Amino acid sequence: MKTENKQLPRIINLLFKAICSFAALIALVILVPVTAHALTPVTVAWDENNPVPEGYILYWGTASGNYSDSHDVGAATQYTIPGLQDGLTYYFAVKAYDDGNESAYSQEISHTVATPNSSPTTPSVPSGPASGFTQTGYGFSSTASDPDNDILQYKFDWGDGVISGWGNSTQSHSWSNTGNFCVKAQAIDGHGASSSWSNCRSINIGLNTHTVAASAGSHGSITPAGSVVVNNAASQTFAIAPDQDYQVLEVRVDGYLIGTATSYTFNNVTADHAITASFVYVDPNPVDSDGDGVPDILDAFPADPDETADTDGDGTGNNADIDDDGDGMPDAWEIANNLDPLVNDAAGDPDGDGATNFEEFEDGTGPNFFEDHSAPDAPVILTPQDNAIVPLTLEITTDEFYDPDIDDVHAGSQWQIFRAGDNFCVLDVTSSASLTSLKVPKLILEEDTDYIWKVRFINSRGTESNWSDVGSFTTDFINDDQNGNGIPDIQEVAVDLDLDNDGIVDSEQNDIKCVNSSAEDVQIGVSIKESENVASIMSMEIEDAGEANTITKSKGKPKSIQFGLINFKILVDFPGDETVVTIYLSRPAFDKGKLYKYDSINAEWVDYSDYAEFSPNRKAVYLTLKDGGFGDADGVENGIIVDPLTVGTETAVDDSSGSDSENFFESILPNAGCFISTAVPQPEGGLNIWSEIRGRELAILFVLILFVYVGKVIFNKIREYHVAWLSSLKLVE
Repeated sequence: MKTENKQLPRIINLLFKAICSFAALIALVILVPVTAHALTPVTVAWDENNPVPEGYILYWGTASGNYSDSHDVGAATQYTIPGLQDGLTYYFAVKAYDDGNESAYSQEISHTVATPNSSPTTPSVPSGPASGFTQTGYGFSSTASDPDNDILQYKFDWGDGVISGWGNSTQSHSWSNTGNFCVKAQAIDGHGASSSWSNCRSINIGLNTHTVAASAGSHGSITPAGSVVVNNAASQTFAIAPDQDYQVLEVRVDGYLIGTATSYTFNNVTADHAITASFVYVDPNPVDSDGDGVPDILDAFPADPDETADTDGDGTGNNADIDDDGDGMPDAWEIANNLDPLVNDAAGDPDGDGATNFEEFEDGTGPNFFEDHSAPDAPVILTPQDNAIVPLTLEITTDEFYDPDIDDVHAGSQWQIFRAGDNFCVLDVTSSASLTSLKVPKLILEEDTDYIWKVRFINSRGTESNWSDVGSFTTDFINDDQNGNGIPDIQEVAVDLDLDNDGIVDSEQNDIKCVNSSAEDVQIGVSIKESENVASIMSMEIEDAGEANTITKSKGKPKSIQFGLINFKILVDFPGDETVVTIYLSRPAFDKGKLYKYDSINAEWVDYSDYAEFSPNRKAVYLTLKDGGFGDADGVENGIIVDPLTVGTETAVDDSSGSDSENFFESILPNAGCFISTAVPQPEGGLNIWSEIRGRELAILFVLILFVYVGKVIFNKIREYHVAWLSSLKLVE
């Protein structure tokens, strides 16, 4: 009779459950939403188990571990869930089943359903004047709203073939030609969604005219007289004539004394003006004490035959004065450029190029030659392309600088980056080095986050261009910090490290973060335990010294770099706060080392000694930082301080293990060097001997055994030599 094994089905079931449980763990690793649309369907996919089960059940819900919905997808390895609510976070898990047996849940993942972005409303009809003149700027304003409360930018179509760049809701424009023009506005949000164009606001542009009020006192005349109408940018000459036995006493233009001219010309008239003339009686038999031909009554220096006038009243006669009218421009320069050396015309602009006569003198340009002082063209964003997935070590670039003025050069660029979700500014810097490309400093950007950015150029006259169009990008999901403590996984320190020697391991404290540099064999920590105004340490990482040395060969780079480039990000209580943090080092800094900051924006190293103080044993640095100021790489008061720093020297140093004194001891006792060092600052309560030797017990024991062994060997050798010596004495006897 054949014996039946009744335990076999039970064993097979248990084996299948074990296989399914293991397979579910494999599916967990790749269980990700592969698409997420504003219309709310979400697709979840996973790898096929091996062996292949009968099917899978997908579970989901809005609470972790509590799945309100499920769907048997059969043998498929992905399923699109319809109708998920915008803005909610859902949690997903998968089970495999076969012959009525189900595996355990896979590890859970979550996904937040995106909220669809809406376009701004059509802007209002721009408000502004209904009429104006050529070559005159007029401002127009428009407003729109955004269903998502996004910050909006606007551009204007001026109706003459010119469309402004994106900018503020109020912008101005001047028209070169006469006619009737239609002004329209359009709005755009931070996600690139734009509105329709608004309806027109008409403006009628005509020729511009100005009035010169000309008048003369008694005993003379000015021609033409009265309210003289002059076309914009035209010129008008006035003749001044005294009556018989009178002469011109003074002529004033716009209230300024210009002397005793008998003729005056207004060049390039762009505003209303006034000119007045007065006259004085001339004695037929005047007294001329110095015999210079000028009556004493009209002679500013009646006793000096070499001087007769002092136009600017500075006590120096015109013949001796190199600047008769005191307008800051030498007489010789004014004469050479067809200006009147007896008229204070420093504020004039005869060529209408926007630069005064005095500015032309300072710049070495011609006051009667039109030089266009236009703003640079707005930059055009090149990389990254919109919506690109980019690394955290991002470089953003623009096209080349262009300015209509051939003498103007590219002097600076202002770069701004915002989180797209809340328009929070994470970077706002103006650089004279990063002109058409900018390497974003480390720790500025967060992974798997949407950002928008823009840039504008600045020329050598300090004139700013319009902002570029707004670009967008998303940072890649790197997942190099799986425990979410702000430290890269490969730089995690030992769990028993107590770098600040307070008797508590650092991994159990929120007010200190430490990183490990395997290449440098050093541990470095940032502590906010004694800091004011600091909420938390957000993240920290270190670049090995070898990498830091290759960053740049720019001005100020230290000859030797110790430990590498340390990067950390802290959150302060309020934007603009100043604070002091402590940097702990597992081995001392260079004896002559200084703290240096690396400014990646301007590609230079900066000596930060004025804001850093080393402890006596050089294993701690007390560092002063200010949000948006010194020590903050993001350049904006946003409540976040991002700080790249290192220890370096002005001369080359061999950093084999630490300071010079530490190297000396380690050269004698290489295996004991780990516990022979200068004492570090201790917490309240005095010296903590255990914190000094903890983790070094084996090294201490090894050295003690070594001392005992060497002593024993030396003692035995001495005793052998002594016995041999005594034996030799007996033989001699």
